[in-house]
Amino acid sequence: MKSTERHIPGEAGIWVLVFIDLVVFGSLFVNYALIRGSGTPDGLPGMHEFDRALGFINTIILLTSSWAVVMAMAALRRKRVAIARVFLLGAAILALTFAGVKVYEYAEKIAAGTTPMTSGYYNFYFSITGLHLFHVIVGFGVLLWMRSRAGRIAAPKDLGHIECGGIFWHMVDLLWIVIFPLLYLM
Repeated sequence: MKSTERHIPGEAGIWVLVFIDLVVFGSLFVNYALIRGSGTPDGLPGMHEFDRALGFINTIILLTSSWAVVMAMAALRRKRVAIARVFLLGAAILALTFAGVKVYEYAEKIAAGTTPMTSGYYNFYFSITGLHLFHVIVGFGVLLWMRSRAGRIAAPKDLGHIECGGIFWHMVDLLWIVIFPLLYLM
């Protein structure tokens, strides 16, 4: 394939997975909005008790990791494997950093006696962010896999497989871009 040709990145299967994930998260977001909208004027109990700084820090972490994946893919297209591997390692480290911040946040909540059973808000908070954290952990593995495959691109389809990993990681980032304002700011 010529470098000037345009194509949809990845393969059809990744787009099916992204669609299914977006439907699952979308249904959680809609349910949360419906319940929140039908609640008291102050919203769901517990929704004002968050350290927004941690959510903001995690937003910056994920945006930076997505940038690193974009840079890695650009480097791979130019056959600069060593640079791509550095960016993918950076993205993976940022994924672990995100998970560490989230675990710290969970530990703070649990130590204060807050669990999913504390309120409807915390039930949504732990469910949505827990499912997202699961995706971050899977994404960490995907990023390491991408890094291991970076030096073995022999055909355009090999790059397509790595693009699938990047698409998954960008979806994880996109989900957080919705979760952060929905749960932390609104």
